[in-house]
Amino acid sequence: NDPAGTPTDWWTGYDVNLGAPQNTRYTWNGLQRRDYQNGYVLVNKPGHGHQSVELPAGATGPDGAPRSAVQLDGGEGAVVVTSSFDLPVLPTRTEVFPKPNPEAPQGRAPAAAERPRARPRHRLARAVMVRGRVRNARSGRVRIRLQRRGTHRWFQVRHARAAVRHGRFKRIFRGLRPGRFRVHASYMGSARARISASHVRRFRIRR
Repeated sequence: NDPAGTPTDWWTGYDVNLGAPQNTRYTWNGLQRRDYQNGYVLVNKPGHGHQSVELPAGATGPDGAPRSAVQLDGGEGAVVVTSSFDLPVLPTRTEVFPKPNPEAPQGRAPAAAERPRARPRHRLARAVMVRGRVRNARSGRVRIRLQRRGTHRWFQVRHARAAVRHGRFKRIFRGLRPGRFRVHASYMGSARARISASHVRRFRIRR
């Protein structure tokens, strides 16, 4: 076993209850950080140089001793317990709205003298535009999974990630076969917003 992993040589970090995770890991002051209800964990990636960061007032180590700073070499980590969580983490709500065979994007609008007779707008055949929003989140990423109905069950046909900008995201899936589909999105969380998932939305792509 590794050191500090036996009953006679026990690391107090194993006994700390940090609570439920509030988001996925993210970069913070040159370190990898993941937040929990009662604190957070810091990791300095292997091969990285020495990093020193200040901690908020009231922070302690896993043994309950007050800590005002953390110093980590490459490959080292630390558990930080906070008496009051220093980041307000907001609950989120993810929503997704599929639009089968969306209209193709239009180019520059011609001047009045150049405009030809009105023509019907072209549509992206056998495609779907997946729009969505994440309430209480302005940034981050979502995972989108697209499934098609087979004879007896659903099959995943596409999956992708999309960036959330000002609470909204968009992704187009092209070259789909006609049939019944369903889509859902999962928000991956951020430093100030919790993870959430949308309801499943169903739609049909016709021939």
